[in-house]
Amino acid sequence: MTGPTRPRPMFRLGHLLERRAQLHPHRTALVFGDRAWTYGQLRDWIVACARHLRGHGAGPGSVVAYAGASRPEVFVLMYATSRIGGVFVPVNGAATPPEIAYLLADSGADVLVTDAACAAKLDGTATPDITRLCLDEEPPDGYSALNRPPDEPTDDDTPAPVAEDDLALIAYTSGTSGRPKGVLLTHGNVFWSCVNGLLGLDLARDDVTLITTPVFHIAVLSGVGSYTWAKGGTVILEPAFSVDNFLTTVRRHRVSVTFAVPAMLALIARHPGFAAADLSSLRWILSGGAAAPAPVAEVFHRRGIPVLSSYGLTETAAGVTYRDPRDGPGCSGEAGLAAPLAEVRIVGPDNRPLPHGTTGEIVVRSPSVAAGYLGLPEDSAAARDAGGWFHGGDRGYMDPEGRLVVVGRMKDTIITGGENVDPTEVEEALAACPCVDEAAVVGTPDPVWGEIVTAIVVPAEGTDCSLENIQTFLSTSLTRHKIPRRLELRDRLPRTATGKLQRSLLRG
Repeated sequence: MTGPTRPRPMFRLGHLLERRAQLHPHRTALVFGDRAWTYGQLRDWIVACARHLRGHGAGPGSVVAYAGASRPEVFVLMYATSRIGGVFVPVNGAATPPEIAYLLADSGADVLVTDAACAAKLDGTATPDITRLCLDEEPPDGYSALNRPPDEPTDDDTPAPVAEDDLALIAYTSGTSGRPKGVLLTHGNVFWSCVNGLLGLDLARDDVTLITTPVFHIAVLSGVGSYTWAKGGTVILEPAFSVDNFLTTVRRHRVSVTFAVPAMLALIARHPGFAAADLSSLRWILSGGAAAPAPVAEVFHRRGIPVLSSYGLTETAAGVTYRDPRDGPGCSGEAGLAAPLAEVRIVGPDNRPLPHGTTGEIVVRSPSVAAGYLGLPEDSAAARDAGGWFHGGDRGYMDPEGRLVVVGRMKDTIITGGENVDPTEVEEALAACPCVDEAAVVGTPDPVWGEIVTAIVVPAEGTDCSLENIQTFLSTSLTRHKIPRRLELRDRLPRTATGKLQRSLLRG
C-alpha cells in the first residue's frame, strides 16, 4: 500500500514557467494587444497576485474561480492560485448568470474573480456569498480591485508545498445528466500532460504561439500555451477570434504555431483573404475539440501548413495523441499516434482490445488522466476500469500504422465549433418553453461548425413555434453555443416501449 505523494516543487502548476523566468528573465513570454511581458515580469505579476489573494483570505485549499473575457490575468490567476496551494476553476465568461451561479456553487468557490462586464451580467443573480474581486480599476459595488501588474520587480516568496496528487484545477465539461461535471485535475495530471505535449509536438524555444480560442478551455490552460512557456517561447494572446485578426497577427508577429478548433480552420480557409495572406511563418496548426475534416486540412496542406489533429479530453488534461507534421492531410477524424506517456487502444463491449481497422470504444491510460469528477463517485468509478483505462465514450479505430481515427461517440454529446453541448441540458431548458410540447436535441453535420445543435420539437397546440421564438426564449438560460441553430417540427418523437427517447432514429 502506498501513501500520499510527498510535496515536490517540480509538479506544481506554473513551476516550469517560473523556472524559465529564472533562466531567461528578459525573454518575451506574453503579448496581449500593445503590451508585452518578459518571463521575469510575468513571474513578478504571478507572485504579486498570489500575495493579493492571500491578503483576501485565500490560502491552501481555497477554490478561486474566474469568469470573464480572455485576457492575461486568467493565466496569472491560475498560476497564482497554485502558488498559494489553492484550486483554480475556469468558467466560460459567455455563460449565462444561472450557469455561472451553478458552477460557483458546485465547485465550492471561495473567491470569484471577474471583469466589470461579467460582474454587471451577474448583478441581481443569486450567487454564493463569497469574496469578489474585479480585474478593472473601478470595480462595481461588492467587488474589490485585483492588483495590476507590478511596475517594479517583486521579491520572490516561498510557494505553498503541493504534491503530485494534490488538486490543481476543476475544469467543467458537459455530462450526461443535464449538468456540467467538474473534472478533478491534479498538479501531476497537468504536469504529465505538458510533458506529453512536449514529447509529442515539435516545439522550439524560439516558437511564437498564437492563442485565439477562449482561455477557459483545458486545451489552452494546460495545452499549447503551457508547452510554449516550458520551452521558453512567446505566447500571443488575442481576446477573441476573427479571421481578419488571425491573418494580421500571424503576419505581424511571425507566428509559428497556433491552436484552432476545426470550425475556426474552416472559417479561415473560406476567407477571401486566405489565398493572399502571408502565412509563411506558420510551421503547423494544432487542431482539437473535434475531428478536423480532411478537405479543410487539405486546404492548409496545399499552403505548406500541416494541420496536426489531436485527440484529448478535459479528463486527460489536453491531448493524448498528435498527428505527425510529416504525414499528409489524412482522413477525416485521423488524430495521430499516442504521445509517449499515453496509451490509447480500441476495445469492444467486453473491454477486450480490438484489431486495427475495427471500430470500438477509445480508451486511454496515462498519468494525465483526471482523478475523477467532483461529487460524483459513481461516475468517477465507472469511467476507469480495473486496468486503469479511462472510458470517455468516444468511438474510433486504429489504422494499419497505429494512428487513431475518431469516428463518433458512444455518448450523445454534441461538439459544435469545439464546444461540448449536453443535449439533456438543452432539452430541459426547452421543456419550459411555452411553444414546446416535447423536444429532443441532436447534433447534425455542418461544414463549418462540425455539428450544429438541432432541436426536434413537437409544438404546443395553437402556438407559433418558430426557431426565432425558441432562440429568444433560451437566450436567458443557455450559453449561445448551446442554443439550437436548426429546428425540425414533428408530430411525435420516437420512443421505446418504456418511454425512452430513441435519439439515434432522430439523426437519420
